[in-house]
Amino acid sequence: MNGLGKDFTGQTQTLLATLVLTLVYASTNVAWQIMIVLGRMWTALLLVVLHSLIYMIVFIVFKSQGAYGLAIARLISYGIYAAVNMLYVEVKLAIKIDCLEKNNVS
Repeated sequence: MNGLGKDFTGQTQTLLATLVLTLVYASTNVAWQIMIVLGRMWTALLLVVLHSLIYMIVFIVFKSQGAYGLAIARLISYGIYAAVNMLYVEVKLAIKIDCLEKNNVS
């Protein structure tokens, strides 16, 4: 962290939270692409708006912790967003696969 300047010397926990956030964010990107393929853009928009509201609320709670609070707020909000996205996609894909199997479509 010293390479980023003297202000970042004690912010290892912020960097670690941001690195974990990157992994969580990558999973939301995959779910987003699947929703596009399923033609569920309005649902995707609703989930993004929900994510934004959660992010603002959680940030208000953690804002006193500065950059670390911001990183934790993003991590929590994206974690919830990823879980909801993955659950939605899994349910929708299961329904689509069942319909295809019943109609013998490959």
